[in-house]
Amino acid sequence: MSKKVDTIECEEHGTCETALVCCHLADSLDNEAVGFYQSYIDLFAEKYEYNAWCKSCETSFAQVGYEWNDLLEKQADIKVLCMACFEDLKDKQLALNPADMSITYVPDNKNIDKFFELADAHIDLGNKNQKEKIEDTSESFLFAASRFSAFEATLMAKDIEKNKAEIIDYYALRFKEMFVDNLNDYIANKKTYLKED
Repeated sequence: MSKKVDTIECEEHGTCETALVCCHLADSLDNEAVGFYQSYIDLFAEKYEYNAWCKSCETSFAQVGYEWNDLLEKQADIKVLCMACFEDLKDKQLALNPADMSITYVPDNKNIDKFFELADAHIDLGNKNQKEKIEDTSESFLFAASRFSAFEATLMAKDIEKNKAEIIDYYALRFKEMFVDNLNDYIANKKTYLKED
């Protein structure tokens, strides 16, 4: 994708970093599920580039071997958005149809090594709990994550009762985002991860 600009002045969000999306995503209605296919992000790179396109563009993209060309870019009619608008589009598609998405979860924690170190420590704990059924361990993990997130929300929210619905939506969407990223990864690498022949 082209048209890279570092910052943009958004009427709603002010001066923001930019992202690129196809016109079908940019022009989609609030209740219109068009899919959301984000370019791969190397979490250890110096700088991230945020690009996304709809399911229709993904189909065309796949047909030409995932290489952008002039015709594809003309059909996509790429738009420059601010990062906040980009995140809003992603959240909208997460709420409408998360199965039609390919995304990379980008942690708020900028220390990526530490982020994965902590995540791996939790996963290792679950893997060591071999006496329990996997579904029982998973349920306990989900409960623990929700409990800790509720604790964080209570500490961080200015008015938790007034903003309760927004807080619930925020955490639910973040989980969906992480789950979509990890589920797609497992689908693509199932044989390797599960050591299947």
